[in-house]
Amino acid sequence: MAIYYFTIIIFIIFGYIYERVGRENNAKIIAFIVLVFSIAYGFRFEVGVDWFNYVKVYERQVADIWSLNTIEVGYKALNVIAYYMDIGIVTVIFLSTVFFITFTLLGAKKAGVNPFYFFAIVAPYHLVMSGVNYTRQGVALSIFIYAVACLINNKKNQFLLFIILAGSFHTSALCFAPLYFIEHKKRYVVLLFALIIPPIVYSMLMEYSQYIDSTMESSGVYLRSVFLLVPTVLLLLHINTVKTFSLIEQRLVSIVICSFPLVVLFSVLSSTIADRFAYYFILLSTLCWMLVSARNTNINARFLKPYGNFILFITAMFAFVVWALYTKYIKQYEFDSYFNYWLS
Repeated sequence: MAIYYFTIIIFIIFGYIYERVGRENNAKIIAFIVLVFSIAYGFRFEVGVDWFNYVKVYERQVADIWSLNTIEVGYKALNVIAYYMDIGIVTVIFLSTVFFITFTLLGAKKAGVNPFYFFAIVAPYHLVMSGVNYTRQGVALSIFIYAVACLINNKKNQFLLFIILAGSFHTSALCFAPLYFIEHKKRYVVLLFALIIPPIVYSMLMEYSQYIDSTMESSGVYLRSVFLLVPTVLLLLHINTVKTFSLIEQRLVSIVICSFPLVVLFSVLSSTIADRFAYYFILLSTLCWMLVSARNTNINARFLKPYGNFILFITAMFAFVVWALYTKYIKQYEFDSYFNYWLS
């Protein structure tokens, strides 16, 4: 588990460097980290509870490469590429890792926040609990970050394109497609969500029904959902700053404020489904808070500006330690690499 803590420390260091070098060097720093991260995590071996399920998915997808046996065509494409490269699951994991880290960092950068600090805050959830375990959703979550960044920059067509791309890796991302209409009247947006989300959730329950009966861990949904209360409180304390935001940003913050009860509501239907959506809200809530922190003009709550990110970081790390101490699947998260076998 030491590699995860070391990774978080490295990202904090590079976050400090990122803020103090010229903008012309920021792209070089990101490219360097993408390369190193992809080599370190892209060749992981049997890491995560769901590792062998992804091996089975690979075997099923390449059994008939021309069959459209899934709507997650993006992830199938990675499996087909791996098949033609004749390397197998190694290629799938490596390419997924490249997409994961690239879209995460570029998305945060595009949104206007420090991508390395952002990653360090969400790493316990985004990297460990999701990224190295739920490989295809890890990619979808990263593309989701980039899609939201496009939305924040009022590039709604790009948002829709990338949210569809995210959905091609994990169906759950498509539930956020109605955000394309986020500037419309609230009742219309709510109606769109009400029409689109139920069939997508139903398809998830059908396609991922094996997860509910498998060894995959979903009981941590409460540990993840409670995290959402912290950015919600921070955002409410800085509501005067939020009022200076664009309409799109204000409504994204409103979604964050509603995220905790939404996850609890989903958990009544299925803790597995609630767990998957909690990851999206964790990323969105952290991104929204970091935007507020960067633009804070609320004098009454200014004291939280330098400490808000730190509070989120401590909350995430505390949850990570609790999870690591009490999850019965901790052995499956112990890091191993193909390099240990190739070089021996």
